[in-house]
Amino acid sequence: MLAFPAERKWQLISADAQQEYEFERKRATIGPDADRSAPEWYVRKIVDGSISVKEMGSLSVSLRTQPIGWVKRFLETQGMIALVKVLTALSAKGVKNEADVTREYEIVKCLKTLLNNKVLSASPNPTLLHQGEHGC
Repeated sequence: MLAFPAERKWQLISADAQQEYEFERKRATIGPDADRSAPEWYVRKIVDGSISVKEMGSLSVSLRTQPIGWVKRFLETQGMIALVKVLTALSAKGVKNEADVTREYEIVKCLKTLLNNKVLSASPNPTLLHQGEHGC
């Protein structure tokens, strides 16, 4: 990235800004509840326990590929805490079937992506990491 010429860097910044604009425009017209690609939709599905393994895989991909603003909104809507709570519940189960193990794996992939993300490590709000410990 450092070796890119200034023109190429501006193209990347412009493309990211355009993608963020399109995403926000789409969100404003149909609302976050109906948008299956919105972070709020994923958090709601995680919390109510209706997220499928396939949707969890899609979340993992989204956490890696969506713009930074998307990941920030996922964190602000307590997405990481929801993932940790589901993982804790799954870990507490005595006997697990294959679906539980697959679900655990997908959650761990999501958490790994979040923990490696610069948004979380550069966050001025360290409570994003610790809210789940206190039941918040």
